[in-house]
Amino acid sequence: MSTAAPVGASIAPVSAKVATAEKKTRAAKQDYGYKKDAKINILVKVGKEKGQKNYSGKRLEWFEKLASMSGKTVKEFEVKFDGKDKPRGWLRFFCKEGAAKLS
Repeated sequence: MSTAAPVGASIAPVSAKVATAEKKTRAAKQDYGYKKDAKINILVKVGKEKGQKNYSGKRLEWFEKLASMSGKTVKEFEVKFDGKDKPRGWLRFFCKEGAAKLS
Protein backbone atom coordinates (compact mmCIF):
# COMPACT_ATOMS: atom_id res chain seq x y z
CA MET A 1 0.00 0.00 0.00
CA SER A 2 1.14 3.47 -0.80
CA THR A 3 1.06 6.25 1.80
CA ALA A 4 1.52 9.04 -0.74
CA ALA A 5 -1.29 11.54 -1.21
CA PRO A 6 -3.41 11.04 -4.32
CA VAL A 7 -2.68 13.23 -7.31
CA GLY A 8 -4.33 16.63 -7.01
CA ALA A 9 -4.84 16.41 -3.26
CA SER A 10 -3.76 19.47 -1.32
CA ILE A 11 -1.04 19.22 1.27
CA ALA A 12 -1.39 21.13 4.53
CA PRO A 13 1.08 24.06 4.71
CA VAL A 14 3.78 23.91 7.34
CA SER A 15 4.16 27.05 9.41
CA ALA A 16 7.66 28.50 9.30
CA LYS A 17 9.36 29.34 12.58
CA VAL A 18 10.51 32.93 12.82
CA ALA A 19 13.70 33.67 14.73
CA THR A 20 12.97 36.17 17.47
CA ALA A 21 16.31 36.07 19.26
CA GLU A 22 18.17 39.32 19.73
CA LYS A 23 21.31 39.75 17.62
CA LYS A 24 24.46 39.57 19.73
CA THR A 25 27.14 42.18 19.41
CA ARG A 26 30.59 40.77 18.82
CA ALA A 27 34.02 42.26 19.24
CA ALA A 28 35.88 43.13 16.06
CA LYS A 29 38.17 40.33 14.95
CA GLN A 30 41.86 41.10 14.49
CA ASP A 31 43.17 40.54 10.99
CA TYR A 32 43.87 36.81 10.75
CA GLY A 33 44.67 36.73 14.47
CA TYR A 34 48.04 38.44 14.10
CA LYS A 35 49.02 41.06 16.63
CA LYS A 36 50.04 44.40 15.18
CA ASP A 37 53.20 44.49 17.28
CA ALA A 38 54.42 41.02 16.21
CA LYS A 39 57.83 41.01 14.51
CA ILE A 40 58.31 39.53 11.04
CA ASN A 41 61.00 36.86 10.60
CA ILE A 42 61.87 35.41 7.19
CA LEU A 43 62.66 31.67 7.36
CA VAL A 44 63.50 30.76 3.73
CA LYS A 45 65.33 32.02 0.67
CA VAL A 46 63.90 32.31 -2.81
CA GLY A 47 65.60 30.40 -5.59
CA LYS A 48 65.64 27.21 -7.60
CA GLU A 49 68.00 25.26 -5.35
CA LYS A 50 66.80 22.50 -3.03
CA GLY A 51 65.18 23.81 0.13
CA GLN A 52 64.41 27.22 -1.37
CA LYS A 53 61.00 28.56 -2.32
CA ASN A 54 60.31 29.15 -6.00
CA TYR A 55 58.00 32.16 -6.18
CA SER A 56 57.21 34.14 -9.31
CA GLY A 57 54.93 37.00 -10.30
CA LYS A 58 52.91 38.63 -7.52
CA ARG A 59 54.11 36.10 -4.96
CA LEU A 60 57.74 36.97 -5.64
CA GLU A 61 56.93 40.69 -5.58
CA TRP A 62 55.20 40.44 -2.20
CA PHE A 63 57.84 38.11 -0.76
CA GLU A 64 60.52 40.70 -1.60
CA LYS A 65 58.41 43.38 0.09
CA LEU A 66 57.98 41.16 3.15
CA ALA A 67 61.68 40.26 3.22
CA SER A 68 62.59 43.96 3.16
CA MET A 69 60.58 44.36 6.38
CA SER A 70 62.26 41.48 8.25
CA GLY A 71 62.67 42.43 11.90
CA LYS A 72 59.95 45.09 11.68
CA THR A 73 56.44 44.88 13.09
CA VAL A 74 53.28 43.83 11.27
CA LYS A 75 51.85 47.33 11.70
CA GLU A 76 54.89 48.90 9.98
CA PHE A 77 54.53 46.42 7.11
CA GLU A 78 50.81 47.16 6.67
CA VAL A 79 51.33 50.93 6.79
CA LYS A 80 54.21 50.92 4.29
CA PHE A 81 52.53 48.70 1.68
CA ASP A 82 48.85 49.55 2.12
CA GLY A 83 47.21 50.01 -1.28
CA LYS A 84 45.04 48.09 -3.73
CA ASP A 85 46.35 44.69 -2.58
CA LYS A 86 46.03 44.34 1.16
CA PRO A 87 49.30 43.21 2.76
CA ARG A 88 47.68 41.24 5.57
CA GLY A 89 46.46 38.55 3.16
CA TRP A 90 49.96 38.13 1.75
CA LEU A 91 51.39 38.02 5.26
CA ARG A 92 48.97 35.23 6.12
CA PHE A 93 49.88 33.36 2.93
CA PHE A 94 53.64 33.43 3.62
CA CYS A 95 53.14 32.43 7.26
CA LYS A 96 51.00 29.44 6.24
CA GLU A 97 53.60 28.48 3.59
CA GLY A 98 56.30 28.47 6.27
CA ALA A 99 58.31 31.21 4.56
CA ALA A 100 57.79 33.71 7.37
CA LYS A 101 57.11 33.59 11.08
CA LEU A 102 55.67 36.17 13.44
CA SER A 103 57.04 36.43 16.96
